[in-house]
Amino acid sequence: MKNILLITALIFAGFTANAQFTLIPDTNFEKALIGLGYDSGPLDNRVPTANINTITFLDVFGKSIVDLTGIEDFTALDTLYCHRNSIDTLDLSRNLALTRLSCGTNVLDTLNVTNNVALTRLYCRDNQLGTLDVSNNTILTLLDCGENNLEKLDLSLNTSLVSLFFDNNQLYCLNVRNGYNTSISNANFLAINNPNLTCIEVDDTTYSITYWTNIDAGVTFSTNCNNACSPVTLVPDTNFEKALIGLGHDFGPLDGEVLTASISSITFLDVSDTNIVDLKGIEDFTALDTLYCDNNKLDTLDLSRNTALTVLYCGYNQLSKLDLSKNTALTSLSCDTNKLSCLNMKNGNNINMPNANFKADGNSLTCIEVDDPTTTSWTNIDPGVTFSASCYSSCVSGLPNTITEQALENISVYPNPTSGEITIGLGEIQEQLSSTLYNNLGQVVFTQFFVNTTKIDLSIEAPSGIYFLQLTTPTTTKTIKVLKE
Repeated sequence: MKNILLITALIFAGFTANAQFTLIPDTNFEKALIGLGYDSGPLDNRVPTANINTITFLDVFGKSIVDLTGIEDFTALDTLYCHRNSIDTLDLSRNLALTRLSCGTNVLDTLNVTNNVALTRLYCRDNQLGTLDVSNNTILTLLDCGENNLEKLDLSLNTSLVSLFFDNNQLYCLNVRNGYNTSISNANFLAINNPNLTCIEVDDTTYSITYWTNIDAGVTFSTNCNNACSPVTLVPDTNFEKALIGLGHDFGPLDGEVLTASISSITFLDVSDTNIVDLKGIEDFTALDTLYCDNNKLDTLDLSRNTALTVLYCGYNQLSKLDLSKNTALTSLSCDTNKLSCLNMKNGNNINMPNANFKADGNSLTCIEVDDPTTTSWTNIDPGVTFSASCYSSCVSGLPNTITEQALENISVYPNPTSGEITIGLGEIQEQLSSTLYNNLGQVVFTQFFVNTTKIDLSIEAPSGIYFLQLTTPTTTKTIKVLKE
């Protein structure tokens, strides 16, 4: 009898050791499963997989669940209600039998249902979704994705839809042209509160105008909303847009914009001699390698987003400042005959720009900001122009303008009184600070710009007495009384 009991115990122990468990890291999820009878206490962050892999219906509505990890082993699940929780991620890639999903009022920022091809009803309202791909869910009958952050939604492959709710989003592109729009009644179509939406692509304009009225004022229906469904780049300068039309990158009529997709992959652009005043829009030419915009009427040029740029010709314009510190691939520059008083070339790639590829004469420059002034040998510059690692005095805007008044207040000057040298404790300020020392008659004793040093020697320049040290950034000024003994 003892042998039988021993054998039985060993068999049971072996069975228990080999039992499969599913991890349930969220305590509230496990509590919900215990309440439904699919698990038993105490809480141990796991549930026997055999208890859940045949379940077809699961309702964990409003259980304060943050993490639904473990749902992947509910492989037979047909219906899942998990709305009104705090779930931020939801992996349903293994729940292939799922036909109904309600996950609204959570904090989801992504939702991948591409594997759930059996899905017929999807309720994901009141989340933080920026994108939603339902192109594989071709038998979907109901979609409620209102109160999210969706910008584009393509339902052209969802031929079974009868109910659509996508109100309170940021949609600018909405395609419901699926061939079966007549299956959707006005009561089951809601598209209000999408401030960027101007056109909805549909099967039949007349039908939609007649039967779908739950739209914002100004929204139109069309069988082709290509322009509305494509992001655009503003091009306010008419001559710039004309040049783009001439090059085949835009199409008339002149409307002050160009499809972003038409310009984002362009690597070469020549808009020289076209009377352009404003090159706004150039920022979306993100693949641009070479830009010729010389001999125009430009007074500003922002190329901070054109980080692939290697060649720039912008001579014979009216530019006063040019910051190329973000253009780390630049190997050739011609910016001669402008009105430049500020040129920031400190981009970490100066060593790869030979002298023959640099031309900056015919300007008002006194200083050009570079990577290393000791190795810079560009000669196509005006007489008297110097190279520096920091051209604060001549190119304030070429440096970060982030100093706050509070940061300036935190500056300390010591020792004070002093018998000679004083030190300025800059705190969080690293550069773009100037100091002017005045005597008690208001006369300037000297001015100093701080780059690598914060020492001021008063032993020679200033006799004993009271002085006023004025510290200045581009946005604010602080004056400190200094006593020289």
